[in-house]
Amino acid sequence: MKVCNNPISFTGSARRDLTLVLCIIAVISFISIRYDMAEFLIEFSSRYETFELDELMPVGMVMGLCFGWFSWRRWKEITQLYHAVEKLSLQDPITHINNRRAANIELGRLQKRAEPYGVLLLDIDNYKQINETLGYDVGDEILVKKATLLEQAIGDKAFIARWAGPQFIVFCPRFDVHQTQALASKLHKALSDDLFQSMKINLFIGITQSYGKESAKQMLEQAQDALFEAKAQGNGVHQQWA
Repeated sequence: MKVCNNPISFTGSARRDLTLVLCIIAVISFISIRYDMAEFLIEFSSRYETFELDELMPVGMVMGLCFGWFSWRRWKEITQLYHAVEKLSLQDPITHINNRRAANIELGRLQKRAEPYGVLLLDIDNYKQINETLGYDVGDEILVKKATLLEQAIGDKAFIARWAGPQFIVFCPRFDVHQTQALASKLHKALSDDLFQSMKINLFIGITQSYGKESAKQMLEQAQDALFEAKAQGNGVHQQWA
């Protein structure tokens, strides 16, 4: 399964602070070179030998190195914490696959590439009744099992996410119409043939295809319309193109 990775980036204030620090370093470096600050410090310390100013220079250098090392360690910790929190924010807490936020990020990336891709919107039939009759724990078990079957059937070929409630969404990068249709049929068979506690659970799939020109909103609306049509007709899979 493809996992959404949202890379760490500087905030506006962090970029301003970094720019300010680099400017200060550049100004100090220019002044030091232009006016021979090292020679000035040596001469100044020799005038006031009683204060042992020359002995403080190595101390200042060591302190600077220690502060740099300390800052670098804290930066690593903050980066690791950021990635841990970011991973949780992109993961569905029940199925542990990508969540809706991760799906929206991935869809944005697909739109930027302006390449063909397929979209599959899957819905578990009568999920509300299952929750009300058998309990929410059973409903969660069904979601986990279906998510696992999706991962096994797709592998790294496509991006899977839990979209909303009993719905899953699949993005198929660089898939043509025939590949998208074939994957939809494969997933419908794999997930519909699977029994849960001797109970057959129907699955509906709405599919659509992007040719690199449609907006993200259009793609989602077409997939949703195709899913509604599949339910209305009682068919397992329904396709709708632009």
